[in-house]
Amino acid sequence: MLPMKYAKLRSERLELVRHAVSKVVDIKCLRGSWVAQDFHVSRIDGSSFSDVDLASSDKYPISDSARNRIYDTLTKHGFPLRVSAHREDSLALVSVIDARILKICEYLSKIYNRDPNADCLNYWRAKTVLLLLQNSTTEGCEAISNRIGTPDSRAAFAVKLGEQSVFDKERAARLINSFGSEVAREFLKRGIETEPETAYVLETASRLQQCSSINSWLQSYVIAKMGIDAS
Repeated sequence: MLPMKYAKLRSERLELVRHAVSKVVDIKCLRGSWVAQDFHVSRIDGSSFSDVDLASSDKYPISDSARNRIYDTLTKHGFPLRVSAHREDSLALVSVIDARILKICEYLSKIYNRDPNADCLNYWRAKTVLLLLQNSTTEGCEAISNRIGTPDSRAAFAVKLGEQSVFDKERAARLINSFGSEVAREFLKRGIETEPETAYVLETASRLQQCSSINSWLQSYVIAKMGIDAS
């Protein structure tokens, strides 16, 4: 159970996000951690690394203007978050195996050729390691942590939430070496234990392009975020 003061802070942040979204688009468009309620909010300063993910469709189209207005509302209340809109079906049919490549690419998009602060690095490490241990693409971070049930998995989830701020390489290694796939173990070696080199980033982007269950729009979107030319 979360401490009462921190639980109240999380509740307030969630209501702010829901308010900002519902002012501009249908709340049904909200996706991701703000729906699953495993979003990140720092217990220390109330900031967040969790994007506001929206699903755009023919029925509920989301323009750049709409995204900007949601961002402006959040910023006005001192809670600036990245607001992104994805095609509604972009993740619906992704396989577990392909999802692992996708999660690694998303991690690399935040880390490679960037200088993230320690809290950001710990957050992305914890989130990515947990999601690489999914049994299915519908299994959330809390369910993964509870299923594994070790101090390391609980620490990863606490950092994912923002209740704690440190998830070190040693914890990541124990989880991946005990429960991870071959792809996860390679990621540990080439993406966590050492700085990711350009060759690894390019190889992973190339693997993403070969993931048949991930549509080409999403592949291109993620590779663009990685800041590389994978052509």
